[in-house]
Amino acid sequence: MFATSEYIALDEMNKLVEWTQAWYEEALSAHYVEEPYQPEAEVLTRMHQYFRFGLTPEEAVQACFGLKH
Repeated sequence: MFATSEYIALDEMNKLVEWTQAWYEEALSAHYVEEPYQPEAEVLTRMHQYFRFGLTPEEAVQACFGLKH
């Protein structure tokens, strides 16, 4: 099955880019990732979902890399 694309407004795209940059900086400063970091497709999907659900970049880093119970 082919993945469907989702069109988003330019303003929303700019917010997503800014949010992703903040997420990356937070992940680096927390030592969860090292430069250069290439996230797998699954991580990118989760990041997009975290953004859409309204998580802050800091919350998304913890959700992605933090301890799981």
